[in-house]
Amino acid sequence: MSRVEKFRQARLVRIKCILLFMLFFLIAVAGLCVSDYSINSVMKNEKAVKLITFRNISNAYLEVNFLSKKTYINIKYIIRDYQKIKNKIKKFGHTG
Repeated sequence: MSRVEKFRQARLVRIKCILLFMLFFLIAVAGLCVSDYSINSVMKNEKAVKLITFRNISNAYLEVNFLSKKTYINIKYIIRDYQKIKNKIKKFGHTG
């Protein structure tokens, strides 16, 4: 087997591996969408795919739904830190 044939064979193997991973992820995402659609239609009577949804509960909490599992995030600290960083950037810009 010549050098060119070895590289051609290696390139074909690499392309097959990449296509295999892409097909795997496509099938996995399609399965998640189908299962989420069926669960939403049976449990909530909604005909929609809602893998991830975000909703503000108040100024301090954010509700994250991932596959119909609710998680609450306290964003009070994130907002406070964001304001601190924003103020420091303003101070840095005005010192020059």
